[in-house]
Amino acid sequence: MVPSLHDRTMQHPMAANKIRTILVGIAEPEERLQPAVERAAALALALRAELILFHAAFEPYLSGRPFFDSARLAKSRGELVAARLALLQKRCKQLQGRGIVARCAVVWEEPAYAAVLRAAIRDDADLIVIGTHRPRANRTPILKQNDWELMRYASRPLLIVRGTGSKRSGPVVAALDPSHVNDKPAALDAELAKGAHMLAAGLNAEVHAVHCIANSAYPLGPITVKQRHAAKREARERLDAILARAGVDARKIHVLDGLVEEVLPELLEKIHAHTLVLGALSRRWLQGFVFGNTAERLIYETSCDLLIVKPPGFKAKLPRIRRQPIEMPAPRARRAGR
Repeated sequence: MVPSLHDRTMQHPMAANKIRTILVGIAEPEERLQPAVERAAALALALRAELILFHAAFEPYLSGRPFFDSARLAKSRGELVAARLALLQKRCKQLQGRGIVARCAVVWEEPAYAAVLRAAIRDDADLIVIGTHRPRANRTPILKQNDWELMRYASRPLLIVRGTGSKRSGPVVAALDPSHVNDKPAALDAELAKGAHMLAAGLNAEVHAVHCIANSAYPLGPITVKQRHAAKREARERLDAILARAGVDARKIHVLDGLVEEVLPELLEKIHAHTLVLGALSRRWLQGFVFGNTAERLIYETSCDLLIVKPPGFKAKLPRIRRQPIEMPAPRARRAGR
């Protein structure tokens, strides 16, 4: 029996401690360089996971909405879908030649982020991978609205690939908050540690854990060296307990003084971190999760890959998918003698 959309949304992949299916959301199939596909392929090969290349095609000039749809537009949409599917099929064939179990799918749906999330649910993906968009010269790769919506609504771990190659060989760093002062559920820290462990296994990388203690965590008045030592000792003990519960052996634990958005980017640069593992912040009056100012600043101030993880039991009401009829072109007849 195939689980319903609601049932699958309630499942949490980190609990299984195994990545079996990876879905890559590809925004621009015609781009020659696809860092997200390459990162996902490396993970799939290392973890023996299935790889799915997915693209949600939609062009406003072919929508014909609301009153001008036609058979001609349906045919044009089908031709566009077929062309982009051919691009993904070619890339799939290359991946299969490297020993990766890979398949692909293209749909005509919008919004794109909802199409990606529903595809992940249908295929029971354990990890969603996306890439950033090409920046202008000498600028950091950018995130667009669909990327932010994926971060907000994805119930499965979301890996955002921001590098253009495999030069980064540093650790996977889990940003933990054992004090839970930032409105994070306590169980989320264990999921972050598990996520870091599973990703590091696929990347053949070390796992590091980090926690930052801001001055606001101390009583009013001058902060003494003794107080700082005591706070760091307590934080380290809590981090050790979180990692033990998660069954994760971190190569190094960093306890830093200062605001997380200021000191963590410096650490990540210093140790050449490959990926930062972050949890989303809960806001009860929103249907989904949002990122607070701290997490947003971290995203903008760092250049390594990001793994976004939600707490167990997270569910979000996805927006309705808008579809239109498409007419796929007829298969080309094979030439005689072939």
